[in-house]
Amino acid sequence: MINLPPIGIELFPPNTPTGFTTLQQILQQFSALNIRYCSVTYGAGGSAQSNTEKLVNYLQQHTKHITVIPHLTCIGTDKQGLLALLHTYNDMGIDTILALRDFSITRRYAGGTLFCANFS
Repeated sequence: MINLPPIGIELFPPNTPTGFTTLQQILQQFSALNIRYCSVTYGAGGSAQSNTEKLVNYLQQHTKHITVIPHLTCIGTDKQGLLALLHTYNDMGIDTILALRDFSITRRYAGGTLFCANFS
């Protein structure tokens, strides 16, 4: 057997049940690779957030040897939504987050203006 160096992959959450099934099959084929890290994108404009949570949960439960790293952005949500998502990830056992920040984006919400920097 060849000793492969550790690698990282990035996954975009599928939008359909068929896509999710296909991704599960592909991940089984990847099992021979030495995947150590897997980041999961948040979706364009936060559009795939629920799919991201579903994929992160699946990976966390079925790939114990891989560190799952969900992306986190303040696009498409407010501070309370982000905090709820962080609690969800914590409950899943996620301890690593890839926090993305766009300096050009500010969001208006009921509590005022939301800057990504406000979450430090």
